[in-house]
Amino acid sequence: DAARLAGKPCVATGHGTYTIQPVLDRRHRSRALSAYRRFAAFISVSRYTRERLLGIVPPEVLPPAQVHVIPNAVDAESFVAPRELGEQPWHGRRFTLGIGELKERKGHHLALEAWLRVAQEQGDLHHFIVGNRAGDPYEERLLAMASEAGLGDRVHLVGNVSEDEKIDLLQRAEVFLHTPVTAADGGFEGFGIVYLEAAAAGTVAIGTLDSGAEDAIVDGQSGRLVPQDPGAVEGALREVLDDHGLRARLADGARAHAEASSWDENARRVLEVYDAVLGAKRR
Repeated sequence: DAARLAGKPCVATGHGTYTIQPVLDRRHRSRALSAYRRFAAFISVSRYTRERLLGIVPPEVLPPAQVHVIPNAVDAESFVAPRELGEQPWHGRRFTLGIGELKERKGHHLALEAWLRVAQEQGDLHHFIVGNRAGDPYEERLLAMASEAGLGDRVHLVGNVSEDEKIDLLQRAEVFLHTPVTAADGGFEGFGIVYLEAAAAGTVAIGTLDSGAEDAIVDGQSGRLVPQDPGAVEGALREVLDDHGLRARLADGARAHAEASSWDENARRVLEVYDAVLGAKRR
């Protein structure tokens, strides 16, 4: 409304779950659709988010031609140099890594279910999860899964970490295991910039289909994309852990993928959208 009153075109950017949740909510749907109708253009950070959005917003409200996909990027060079941190809990250990808030849509439970099956046969393998610890039922569920499998001492919820600690973890992990799911409340992963960060650090990522991971991982080149299924995740994890040649090839591809990503290119494409909107207004 403020943009309309000021006579200015409005361009919005959608990052994932909260792009569509207001439209799905009966209480907010009419207002959300009214807002979408007024956008001069819309930027989505992934094709998946765009597809989900256009699947619920009628084309007469938001024409598909007005929805542009401009993926997030990463400063790849900043993930290359080793960090000097002193001794950390993950040093000297062979481990996989997950990063993301401890909530259902991040899929830590899916990754952990698959990891527990593999770890039963690989006695030196640990799993670290970075993400804010709220002590809620979801966190308790993860801890219970590890405990019931007899592997509670090899699953580590480390909470939030510093940027240098995160980079150190990414550089040292054998596999970045982040498997988003479509949550019961409809939530989903809109992109997953952590996949690009893992790639920049030279670490192979395993992600899931039907999520923004599809835009962040090139399957078979920078990592693996599998269905949101424990067996599929387990199979990919075994393959990448056991085949050192494959892991090395994917790591090289991951670095190349991250290096091809650019915030400058991202900004250029965003500015193109702004310029087009302003040009249309002048005409």
